[in-house]
Amino acid sequence: MKAFDGSTSTEWATRGQGTGSWIKANFLATVTQFTYKQRGARTSGWNRGIRVEFSNGYTQKFTLKDTSAVQTFTLSRPVSTAFVKIVVEDVYHKNNNGAAEIEFFRCCHHEADYTATMYEQGVTPGASQLNLKATYCASNHNNKYVFAFYQGGKYKMVATTAEKLKTNVALNSDVHARYVSTTTVINIQDKTTLCRLWAGESHRTTNVNDQYLLKDIKVSTCGL
Repeated sequence: MKAFDGSTSTEWATRGQGTGSWIKANFLATVTQFTYKQRGARTSGWNRGIRVEFSNGYTQKFTLKDTSAVQTFTLSRPVSTAFVKIVVEDVYHKNNNGAAEIEFFRCCHHEADYTATMYEQGVTPGASQLNLKATYCASNHNNKYVFAFYQGGKYKMVATTAEKLKTNVALNSDVHARYVSTTTVINIQDKTTLCRLWAGESHRTTNVNDQYLLKDIKVSTCGL
């Protein structure tokens, strides 16, 4: 567990093993990236070639650099798995080989989760409008992150692209805003339903000409 405890001051160390040593993490997720930090001292045993194995039989090989810095690796494709096993195939120095810290990252809508304050122009945001989480709505023609809250018998929604969200500023003319009138309150975290509402299916939808904006945009990593 010392390889997965969030601290680089504790370490996973084998007993004199080099090639053939391994470590396994059990969890259920779709993995896209992982980070790896070598043990504190090179002479403690730094690994070089590793093979990453998944529960569905997929494997991929990586080469660790001869450095104590945190190294980030991206898989060739997202992998849904019940575990990740890292097997050492080559080393820079054989001793008590291991790692200071290893972290896996899940698949989360184009590498990021976004939250933001959604507010009406000229109106101080209310508590119900704060910290809205984006839902990624993908289609053949319109890939958007949608933010929504329910107020006064309407879902009030704003959608924009990841490129715009990454600017981390209040968005205005490039944001699409929309009302959806409905007497039924749905779970706005329900991706399928919210994306259908944004697309205007089954409900009367009205564009509101940028009446609602976004600010205080935050991005969170997707560590497991």
